Amino acid sequence: MTTLNATQLNPQYVNNLDKWSLVRDAVNDDVEKNAIAKEYIIKPAGMSEENYKAYVKRAVFKNFVGQTIDVQKGAAFNKEFEFTGPDGSDLPESLAYLVDNVDGSGTSLEDQIKSVGQDVFSVGRIGAMVEYRPGGNGSKADSNRAKIVTYTAESIHDWEESYTIEVDNKLIYVLLVETYSKLVKGSRTDVERKIELKIDEEGFYIQTITDDGQIMGEPSMPLLGNGQRMDFIPFKFIGADNNKPDVSRSPMFKLATINLAHYRGDADKRTNIHLFSVPTVGFKLDPNVTIQEFAINNKLTNEAGEIVKPLQVGGVAYIGAEAVYAQASTDAFLLTCQDADVQDMIKLGAQVIAEGHAETAEAARIRKAAGTASLGDMIGNIEGAYDDLFMWCSMMNNKSGQADEFEFNMNKKFFDDRLTPQMLQQLSALALSNQIPQQTIFKAMKRDGSLGVDDEMEFDDFVAMIQEQAELNPALNLDE
Repeated sequence: MTTLNATQLNPQYVNNLDKWSLVRDAVNDDVEKNAIAKEYIIKPAGMSEENYKAYVKRAVFKNFVGQTIDVQKGAAFNKEFEFTGPDGSDLPESLAYLVDNVDGSGTSLEDQIKSVGQDVFSVGRIGAMVEYRPGGNGSKADSNRAKIVTYTAESIHDWEESYTIEVDNKLIYVLLVETYSKLVKGSRTDVERKIELKIDEEGFYIQTITDDGQIMGEPSMPLLGNGQRMDFIPFKFIGADNNKPDVSRSPMFKLATINLAHYRGDADKRTNIHLFSVPTVGFKLDPNVTIQEFAINNKLTNEAGEIVKPLQVGGVAYIGAEAVYAQASTDAFLLTCQDADVQDMIKLGAQVIAEGHAETAEAARIRKAAGTASLGDMIGNIEGAYDDLFMWCSMMNNKSGQADEFEFNMNKKFFDDRLTPQMLQQLSALALSNQIPQQTIFKAMKRDGSLGVDDEMEFDDFVAMIQEQAELNPALNLDE
């Protein structure tokens, strides 16, 4: 076996790794856990370690980012995707098994797509590869069918595209690096696995896997179902902006940054309250009484100046002195800054979903989420990537090497904007009184499937139904 060189890192990977880390900590509610290790709360100059830990521990992280992702996932996946054969028929054999076991380890397609969605909505990047389950290079045996495996943005260390005259923008190299736990002589240790995907000198796809720096067997040459070698790498980048190999911007990074500032402000606010919320008690002596006389008269010391009992605050009145209470007010400036951070986070959410009609209650809730990329665009990127992934699975499973036809459509209607009974009644009244065209209400009803108006119905059929109803009920005169 040969030891490979150290892993290289794409410059885009290096530039974005810290962003991904911050966003993931926010999404997973790990900001407080890593507050000191990753300096999410900065240590003030001169503060002792003990006081710094107390300063950090007082702060509470209010997770706007995680809540935003939950809202986006709820909106995006409130309806199931459609994955069928042509015209709604059953899925072909080359794809049907993916619904229940997409990655060979029992993960359903629905669960995988939701997981992919979370990464796209948050860090804006994830990878997916089609490969064979252990056992060979393709056959109809279930153990050898193609599977779809996902890789986080952090595990995609390097990549390269071809820009030659003959082939433009073709993916020719991907380096995946993962760490997994392994028992070695009774002790568990972390092992680094590298998966190198590349197009070789002959123009064909080749895959090399190493564990702990050692190449595992011979490089594999995955085949299509007809036994031909692939001339492409079956790997898809899925991003927030597009599905190009270049790193997309992280949709949640701006929100995570402001959320972190809000967390730091909370540390200052709570420390301020801790230090100054309890009043300070002082004693104002009578100008005609000295300190020594005050102490002797109140039997705090004896004539020799020796302490008899300590000064007590509360429940005791002292001769020759007036108790004074001083309490610093916590500055409202900190609260104002935190409120401004919250408003900034809400404003960022205005671009999550854009709709061209009056905002519904659900849309208003989504608007409070955050992100700078359109949720519809991100769903479209996921849908487009899986179109290719499914096609490759079919090509690798079929003995012909050709892809079967299928239909895959994800939900792009993110909240319920169907006609309410009140709106339908008002539109009907306007149409019947000729204040709006009948075609207007027909389009609205067809969109929602209201009152039996489905996708197959044409406007002429709709008018005929109304006329038929009028003939059956002579009391209704639609021409008046």
